[in-house]
Amino acid sequence: MRIFTIQTYDAWQSLQARGVLRASVWHQSDLAPLAYQWMRQQMCARIGHPPHSFQVPLWGWAHEDAQSMIDIRRHWMPVSRYCQIEIELKETAVLVSDFDLWHIVLMDDYVALDDQDRARFDREVARQAEAPAGLSGQRPSRGLRYSASLRDQVVESWQRIFHHDNDQGGEGGQTQGSSYQACFWEIQPSDIVDVIEFRSIVEPDYDDD
Repeated sequence: MRIFTIQTYDAWQSLQARGVLRASVWHQSDLAPLAYQWMRQQMCARIGHPPHSFQVPLWGWAHEDAQSMIDIRRHWMPVSRYCQIEIELKETAVLVSDFDLWHIVLMDDYVALDDQDRARFDREVARQAEAPAGLSGQRPSRGLRYSASLRDQVVESWQRIFHHDNDQGGEGGQTQGSSYQACFWEIQPSDIVDVIEFRSIVEPDYDDD
């Protein structure tokens, strides 16, 4: 499987010096930690455990072409020096998911099958908010967004981000123009097809007047 991944220039130098590139929790965003932990668990279950217990996923794009990567490189943040690394990995070593639906997971939200399913879930959320206090499993605990019963539905719905081979509509189905992200454990020099060094840019702000 052909994958494009963008890494810092320092990461590229580390790969060359060490002969392998792996990520640890210190390289991972501290936003939405539960979502990233869930993705790591999915990788362990679907493609196997990493070589080392400290590892977290490396990320890239699947099913993209060199032309589409130009725009991604141009707006990569923060502005710095990077390398776009094109690699070839076995499909069994990659977990592919819908990039847009992943953002629903990051928001700790429900990935609906369609508009009707979304409306049904929203009605259940409204009912839980109106449920009398003290009903176990019916109201969320203080500081939590969902009750225990709805939390199970939310986490189960996240599996739909992997259903990229179906043709159903709605949030949990493949949509025209979908982008697919790839998660994998490591890059070795033998995996590399091409490397493009670049510096991202910021589009200028224009005043309305």
